[in-house]
This record gives sequence, C-alpha cells and structure tokens, in this order.
Amino acid sequence: MQRVQKDSFIRRFLKKKTTTIFLVLAGMCLVLGIANKSFFNYENLASVARATAYTAILSIGELLVILICGIDLSVGSICGLSAVVTAMMLAQFGWALFPAILLGLIAGLVVGVINGALIVTMKLPPFIATMGTTQIINSVALLLTNGKPVLGLGDKFLFIGQGKVLYLPVAVWILIAVAVIASLFLNKTVTGRKLYALGGGEEAARFSGVRTNLLKFVTYVISGFTAAMCGIILCARMGSAQGSTGAGYQMDAIASCVIGGASMAGGEGNVSGTIIGAGIMCVIRNALVMLSVSTYLQSMIIGFIIIAAVMIDQFRRASANRIQKAVIAEATAERNA
Repeated sequence: MQRVQKDSFIRRFLKKKTTTIFLVLAGMCLVLGIANKSFFNYENLASVARATAYTAILSIGELLVILICGIDLSVGSICGLSAVVTAMMLAQFGWALFPAILLGLIAGLVVGVINGALIVTMKLPPFIATMGTTQIINSVALLLTNGKPVLGLGDKFLFIGQGKVLYLPVAVWILIAVAVIASLFLNKTVTGRKLYALGGGEEAARFSGVRTNLLKFVTYVISGFTAAMCGIILCARMGSAQGSTGAGYQMDAIASCVIGGASMAGGEGNVSGTIIGAGIMCVIRNALVMLSVSTYLQSMIIGFIIIAAVMIDQFRRASANRIQKAVIAEATAERNA
C-alpha cells in the first residue's frame, strides 16, 4: 500500500507543470556546465543566484498583475526611480540606511498607487496606463540625477547587493522571504484565491461578491513595491544608481512569469514556477555571456524567447479549450442518447 501511494505521489509530482519547468532549468545548467566548466564555479553560481533573486522579486509582483489578466510595463522604470531615490538620500543628503531604503520603497508604492488609480478610476487599459507612467518615471529619474550616476553609497548598503550570509547572497535570502510571503498570500488567504477568481472571469468574480476594483488597485500597488525592492537590490549590487537602472527588466519579468507557467489570459500561475522562470532567464543570459555572444544578439535572442513563451502559452490554452469543449460535447451527446 505504501509503495502504491509513493508511486502515485511521484506520478503526480512528475505531471506538475512546475516540475517540468524545473527539469528544463536543471537540464540547461547541466548542458552549460558540460560546455563550460567554469559555469559551476562558486562565484559564477553566486552571480547567477543574485541575478535570479532580483529578477524573481520583480517577477513575483508582475505575476500578481498577470493573474488578474493585467500587465505592468512600468516595473523596470520603478526600479530606476527607487534606486535613484534611495541612492540620493544616502549619498547626497546623508540619510541613515533604513530611512533611505524606506523612502525608495515608498516611491515604488506611490507609482503603484498611480497605476492602480489610472486603471481602476480612469478605466484606462493597463497596457496604456503603465506604458505612460513608464515614460514619466524615466524622465523623473533622469531629471533627479541629471543623467549622471549617483555614487558613494556606503558599505552597509552595498552589502545588500554584494554580501553573503551562510554562503548565500543576501539577495537570495530576501527572495526567499518574499517568495514565502507571496505563496502564503496566494494559496492560504481568501484574497489570494480571489485573485485567481478575478483572472478567471471578472464578471463572474464581481457577481460572487469580489470587490474587483479594490483588488486590482491593491495588486498594482504590490507590483510597485516589489519593483522598488528589485531596484534597491540592483543599486546595491552595482554600487551606483542611474535613471536607466532596471531598463528593460519588465520584459524579463513578463517572460519569467510566462515561462514559469502563468497565462497572459489570467487566472493561472504560481510563485515557484515564476522563480524557476526567472532562473531560466538568468541562466540563458549567463550562458550568452560565457559563450561570448554579441550584446546585440543577446537582446534579439531574449526577444525570441519572450515571443516563443507567449506563443506556447496561447497554444496550450487553445488546446485546453478544445479538450474541454470535446468533453462537454461528449457528455451532452451521452445525456441526449
């Protein structure tokens, strides 16, 4: 009996979408390690882990937005703004570490509030609203720095992006904390389940008593907060802040979610899959660098990966819909027979 239960558990585990994605990541790491032995060097693995950490933190916020069938294109720009605000408070105004970081996080929250208000109150499409705020935030960040990097951030701050605790980068520990909180929120709270319901169908969710507008608003605020966290970690990693910090990261965040099993149609996705998706994106970038692929080609390859991920998602959903319709048609025919 125990053996049957164990076999059943293994079979269920292997059928999980997250398991498949993890096996893809493991296979990529194995192939890359065989192609270039320096991939498994501790410092290289630590670098990949750091990159995965801040990409995954950003992607978790994006995941919540995608779950409700939305999109947030402003997360990369929020990274830059929060990095600039935090760095300026530390280097130019002499603030203590905690208040400076807190103000950087508040900057992200404010942008999230603006995004939520534009989408919920003004009824703007999420794509248009967040694309507009992206341009505004970019300009604000560049105006604050006059296009120059902010330096002299102090060792305590740099420890967040460059330090290690128990052989793991600090950024990884921050990711673990964010992942645990986000997983508990999505899987163990009523609000988390409502997010999935909202993504599955807004009208149905509204009729079942879900306060859809409030939920949308809160989701964009959380997305702004996680983007701010990512920007601050990036700033600490690079040792400086610029208006362009985080530029293009919104594409990595969206790709990480979709590769990790989230659907652009909403209502489907999880935190563990998103983290694995972020890992795949970072391993691919690391592989391209190690294989000396041109920077210009790297952007092209990442673009193709994003398009392929969305196409696979569309194909998968279309196949699932066909199967569901076939099952319903068969059940209807049997009932009428």
